[in-house]
Amino acid sequence: MENPANTPKSSPQLESRLIATEPSALQIQFADLVQANVNPERVVLTFIQNLPGNAPPEAINTGNVIDGRVIAQIAVSWPHLVRIRDLLTRIIEHYRQEVIRSVNSALGEAEESE
Repeated sequence: MENPANTPKSSPQLESRLIATEPSALQIQFADLVQANVNPERVVLTFIQNLPGNAPPEAINTGNVIDGRVIAQIAVSWPHLVRIRDLLTRIIEHYRQEVIRSVNSALGEAEESE
């Protein structure tokens, strides 16, 4: 399979780098909403996950309604945001037909069950 990020698979520069990870930071979560807070120096992306109909107990006890929770905030510079945009564009183009087939298949199954 092609490498949509166009990163060389064996690059001396990449082979000499190590990335440290924190196990608690490796949890993958789905985001339902992304908000951006911007200024001339940086962009902060806030990823929010909707809560499924019930708020956590601490919200119920206070009478507050909580619709979602922040699952991550990422700050990037404008040049970095442009590189992320370019990466996402390449990924979308690379997987476009596969995604269209998947969505059409899911929609076809939903229509049959109605």
